[in-house]
Amino acid sequence: MFVKRDIVTQYKQTILGPAWYFIQPALTIIFTFIVQLWMYATPVIYPLSTMFPKRQWIMALNPVTSILEAFKYGTMGVGTFNRGHLAYSFVFMLVFLGLGVVVFNKVQRSFMDTV
Repeated sequence: MFVKRDIVTQYKQTILGPAWYFIQPALTIIFTFIVQLWMYATPVIYPLSTMFPKRQWIMALNPVTSILEAFKYGTMGVGTFNRGHLAYSFVFMLVFLGLGVVVFNKVQRSFMDTV
């Protein structure tokens, strides 16, 4: 009778197992770079209203933008307050929360076996 542990052991013995040691550092660097780009795409220092109107919708795709803009508008009176953008951020958060709960429920049973 096979257990998940045996399947993981067999996976590590194939060509994909050792290849992970080369892929994992590259993925770490790529994700770090993406997070840094995301920080530049979030208007922390500058308000969204200073951007060209044609490009504001691209910045509004970042769900953190509307939260920061609402905070700046509420505390300093600069920036924009858009309920649609806040609703987008809230729906984005709910979708990722739901995905996280689903993934956690699938992984929690075997998590301690693989750690």
